Amino acid sequence: MRLYRGTDLLSAKDICVNGIDLSKSRKHIDFGRGFYLTDDYFTAKKWAKHKALQRNSDPAIINVDFDFVSAKKTY
Repeated sequence: MRLYRGTDLLSAKDICVNGIDLSKSRKHIDFGRGFYLTDDYFTAKKWAKHKALQRNSDPAIINVDFDFVSAKKTY
């Protein structure tokens, strides 16, 4: 399944080079700290534009191909 993350270009480069760092996520948002993805490209695009404006950067979308079959339960 293809998922998307909308962000700014500098953050996207950091994620792609260094991986996901949950310590950089905010505590007090919808479901707490995490790395939020959506299956809706247009939602990610809207979020990318929003983040780019906040950070005076360019918008970027990270594509994530998630394999549910290979995923393991962690609970």
